[in-house]
Amino acid sequence: MLTLMFLLLAQPITVTPTPAPRQPEAPRVRSFGSEAAPVYTHDIEIRHGDRILWQGALTVGGRAGSSISINTTGPLPGCSGDEARTRSGEQLNVYMTSSAAPLGANIDVRWTRPIGEGCPPAGGVRTSQVQQAIALRPAETRIIQVDDGMQVSVTRR
Repeated sequence: MLTLMFLLLAQPITVTPTPAPRQPEAPRVRSFGSEAAPVYTHDIEIRHGDRILWQGALTVGGRAGSSISINTTGPLPGCSGDEARTRSGEQLNVYMTSSAAPLGANIDVRWTRPIGEGCPPAGGVRTSQVQQAIALRPAETRIIQVDDGMQVSVTRR
């Protein structure tokens, strides 16, 4: 029995190291140029005739765009009784992105409104839309005229 214990104790002991815990991979970052993309703020005014549809600022930069969407509904002006329940609606969507051109941006403006006035309205909708690439230096303004009288003014800050 003593010999058996001696043989067991005389066996070489092999120690297998426990592997270190695996570190999480660092997130992968894509580089699209040697410098960060600039960010530009634009003051925008959209009007139809004397009426200002929207006035505000949108900021774009890199692959990030800005947008605003306004939906309005309500009883038609000058209607009464059952006709007052008729709802009119306007939608204004403004979307701006940066472009690959130096100092460049793309603007897309879409304005939808009911056709006709009076009670009840004629039915149907009219849409004005402009999509245009622009390049502006600081404090420079571009005015875009749309065929039906809509006007978009863009000024870079």
